[in-house]
Amino acid sequence: MDLPPVGSSPFPYENLSAYYYRASYGKLSLTGETFDYTAKYERDYYTNNPEALVAEALAALDESEDLSRFDANEDGRLDAVYIHFAGPNTGWGSV
Repeated sequence: MDLPPVGSSPFPYENLSAYYYRASYGKLSLTGETFDYTAKYERDYYTNNPEALVAEALAALDESEDLSRFDANEDGRLDAVYIHFAGPNTGWGSV
């Protein structure tokens, strides 16, 4: 199985695309773009309402990007969004 390029980080610290490709035994290949966004509030603010963070980030991104590029089936909705909240680990499944 040929893995996608992983840069300078070998297993198990490969990039997200390489991880999913490896974990799916070569059946899932992820591609996409990344964008930076700094949340308006501290992490605790979003704990009980992570949807607020998604809405806030997408609204800010929509001002500078054509998000329709990420609607492959043209149903008026983004096909996928992955948000990684940088900072210390606060437990499994936390925002």
